[in-house]
Amino acid sequence: MIGVFDSGIGGLTILTKIHQHLPDEALLYFADQAFSPYGNLSAQIITQRSELIIQYLIDQGAHLVVIACNTATAVAIDQMRERFSIPIVGVEPGIKPAALNSQTRKIGILATENTVASSRYTALMQRFVPHVEVLSQPCKGLADAIEQGSDEVPVLLEQYVGPLLEASIDHLVLGCTHYPLMKDKLAQMVSPGVMLVDTGDAVAMEVGRRLPERRAIPYQITLMTSGQAEAFAKIILCYDDLRWLDSAEIQVVPLLQSIP
Repeated sequence: MIGVFDSGIGGLTILTKIHQHLPDEALLYFADQAFSPYGNLSAQIITQRSELIIQYLIDQGAHLVVIACNTATAVAIDQMRERFSIPIVGVEPGIKPAALNSQTRKIGILATENTVASSRYTALMQRFVPHVEVLSQPCKGLADAIEQGSDEVPVLLEQYVGPLLEASIDHLVLGCTHYPLMKDKLAQMVSPGVMLVDTGDAVAMEVGRRLPERRAIPYQITLMTSGQAEAFAKIILCYDDLRWLDSAEIQVVPLLQSIP
């Protein structure tokens, strides 16, 4: 079984890609909606939540876990890999492919404030700074607005994407797993010469490479949340890319609604 978690629905974009690449694998997804968005939390709390959730997913039978959250990956993945013996796959902004393929030598990155502020992100960015100009845009409130299906999303997108487009970028990196849910809107905002970079397929292929050969349970998809099942089910229906999950059972996990 593959365990996947995020602060909310964003990681379902990664779950979707994993299912497309590995359609026979059982998937267990956990949305930590009681603590969403992670972009506003301290590193200590994100690390505590990550450890608690990964242990829970392992207890449920996961033999590989995907941290399907750029913020949690940036803040906690190194500690989680030290803490747990199973493979742990994270997600990082697609700076490398954007930098290697940029013609204008300028790329833009949309990310949460915690991701941009993390040392892991800084190290990743600096690997390519001599070759390209990397314009980082912290997107305060955007992931949360997407999570809520808020009418503020178009306003926030214009606020954050506009300055990057004016700077003549030719690649726009989606540095939060919530942002691919806005791909259609973003495609309408950018010119044909600007490529949107989403690493979902790359993450799914990495999962396939690192997945142990163990399939002790039959194929199934289970969705869990630390929030409210009805709200979780309702927001899934707001996004066409997630409608394939409409029939999945959603369970609430009271044990994970607080930090011990």
